[in-house]
Amino acid sequence: MDERAVYRLADDVTWQSMGEGDDTVILSLTTGALFTCNATTAALLGALDAARPFGAVVDAVAERFDVARDRLAADLAEMVERMVQRGLVVRVEDAR
Repeated sequence: MDERAVYRLADDVTWQSMGEGDDTVILSLTTGALFTCNATTAALLGALDAARPFGAVVDAVAERFDVARDRLAADLAEMVERMVQRGLVVRVEDAR
């Protein structure tokens, strides 16, 4: 994945943490689809702010978890691609 790419949640998507140590839920308001995710994905969602390039998102998530950056980048890229395919996340632009 291009680390300069910028992503954000789709307009019809919302998410909510169920509390420290609990799952997070993602809801598509258009389709009604409900997804649960773990703490890593919740950190990813919190970092997808339509401003930071993907590389900076990976760095922000890496600060919270004890995992090799390369491994985390690959896992997050896969997650973002899945969320794009499901219409939960959209690509905004390439950071300059």
